Amino acid sequence: MSDPSPQNGHGGYRVTDIWSEEEQRIHSGVRRVVRRHDSEDVIQEIALAAENCDRIFQCKRDAKKYLHGIKRNKLREHKRQTIRKPKCGLDAIAETLIDPAKSPLEKLAIESLFQMAFEKLSSNDQHILHEVYFVGRSDKEIAQFLQVSDEVFWQRKSRAKTRFRKIIEDLSGDNAN
Repeated sequence: MSDPSPQNGHGGYRVTDIWSEEEQRIHSGVRRVVRRHDSEDVIQEIALAAENCDRIFQCKRDAKKYLHGIKRNKLREHKRQTIRKPKCGLDAIAETLIDPAKSPLEKLAIESLFQMAFEKLSSNDQHILHEVYFVGRSDKEIAQFLQVSDEVFWQRKSRAKTRFRKIIEDLSGDNAN
């Protein structure tokens, strides 16, 4: 069965031409997968990507497939971002670097130790660890912001964490004496 000829004036179907037909399906598909408060953001990203699509399709079915492909990719992107998003604050660093404290007093001592160690880091190391663990940005976002490749950023992050561990070990040794 062939699609009826498009009445849109540009000789084919654009993704935006079929948005109104598929909008309800897109909304329900996103809401099944994404938490309620995030679903509107994901739907807006899909709509924006559809709006920015310049392709013209000969048949309506292809335009629909493309739109649902955009939806699938945006859902995957959202899932990757939420899974990799670290916890924020000193607790996240504590869980990453050493075992969390068992008692509130031990936890307070560790947080104090971490604060002192963090202040001894260089401003570059502080910035990297702050963006990852306090702000919760992804490695890719920070690498783009710093205008370096992902690999270079991962090396810098690894070195910052290593330096942070070393300072903690040094401070722990001082506190033990």
